[in-house]
Amino acid sequence: MGLLLDLYRIKMKIFLGAFRASKLSLLLLFLYAIGFIPGTIGMSTLLAASIKEGMDLMVYVGPLSTIISTLLALIILSTFRGYVSFEYEQSFIFTSPITPRLFLIASLLSDLTILSPFLFPLFLMLGIIAVSLSLSLLTILSMIFCLLLFALFIQFLKASLSIFLSAYKGPGPRILTILLMAALLFPALGGLHRLPLTLSYGELPYPSTAMALVIIDFIYDRVPQTYSLILLLSYFFASLALFLFTSQKNIFQLARIVPFVSPFDTSMRVQEIKMGKNIAFFSRIGFGFTLNLRSRNLLRFLMKKELIRMVRDGSLFAVFLFYVIVLFIFSLGMGSSGDMPMEVPSFMLLLYTFITPSMLISNWRIGELNNLWMPMTTSMGLEYVLKSLLYDVTLVTIAVPTFVVGILFFLGKMDLILPLALVASNAMIGCPINLYMTIKFLGTKRRATPSLMIIYAAMLLSGLLMMPPYILFTV
Repeated sequence: MGLLLDLYRIKMKIFLGAFRASKLSLLLLFLYAIGFIPGTIGMSTLLAASIKEGMDLMVYVGPLSTIISTLLALIILSTFRGYVSFEYEQSFIFTSPITPRLFLIASLLSDLTILSPFLFPLFLMLGIIAVSLSLSLLTILSMIFCLLLFALFIQFLKASLSIFLSAYKGPGPRILTILLMAALLFPALGGLHRLPLTLSYGELPYPSTAMALVIIDFIYDRVPQTYSLILLLSYFFASLALFLFTSQKNIFQLARIVPFVSPFDTSMRVQEIKMGKNIAFFSRIGFGFTLNLRSRNLLRFLMKKELIRMVRDGSLFAVFLFYVIVLFIFSLGMGSSGDMPMEVPSFMLLLYTFITPSMLISNWRIGELNNLWMPMTTSMGLEYVLKSLLYDVTLVTIAVPTFVVGILFFLGKMDLILPLALVASNAMIGCPINLYMTIKFLGTKRRATPSLMIIYAAMLLSGLLMMPPYILFTV
């Protein structure tokens, strides 16, 4: 136990060392927490008031299960690269007399601790709901216990699959993993009325279904069903058994070594390292896209170049993934309940339209900051580069949600004109402001400013200018 605690303390001190290097990282974490407080309080109080008025949450088992299953699928997707370890662990820990299982347990505990600050909105929401509904202390403690069990289930599953894919090479294990992801997400198609599917998460013994049922029962301050509790415990013990089996492998030889990057480090150097990893992962997708060096239209050439960069650094993939998640969740939710107001999916689309330009332009700043000297030393300057970037970001910000709105309109779940008008107004306002704020921080004295700080400033200014369309939407 003493060695386990020593390992845990070492890993935590190294992860949290970014706060010693820069107090700005601590400020950004604080701003992250503060930024979610208004929306979380509003959503929590609205949910608590709806429950008091008699709203039946059981009709939302499907959407909640979809969210949890999507989270599980993304975690399983992250295991495809095998078991990953940091460089300092290889040189400092792997050479010490410890067992792989002890190292894995210490890593599991440190991962849970590091993840906790980023789950602050979830903790705040559950706390407000518990106080508003006057839940008993036993119910609150039981909910915390079940959430901890599910978190451990996820950690055990992730570690086991990573080791399994590192130990057993070849297409077989990866095909099985892909089938597992497909099985987790397949019932979400049952929410689409025009597809001949009758499957739903409520009818299947999935871990997401068990967790959704347990959470809803606890919110109503009642004892969860025996079926859901047994199902949740069964998945937990199955993942524990799988973890105990795979932890016997010598992961010190199987581990893939990568440079250490703290999630709390917001420096430009670390952001460039993360961008390099994304390019290494997504660059193969962009091999099919090439530039015609004989193009006579400079603006069109630069626009295509920026689109290829978005493909190769994973920016477009992230945008598509966000909207696909929104599409599935609200297709299932509006199909299962039938009474979800249009404002809910419209608000989510607007929120993502609000975030998309910040993410795209931030990735451009990280990847292209050191290359801007090339256009600046030519006769064209930065004007064409920035103009092409603005056109591309605006195009992506409008085109992707328009596609999602079109699908929801085709399924009869959303109007067409008002959401598209709001999406277009958000893009027309948000994209130039984000680019303007980024340009302001391109100077030598300001280039070390963390991208998150620029994003916060740009989103604040965009929000103030977008307030009139939102007011018209809600009136």
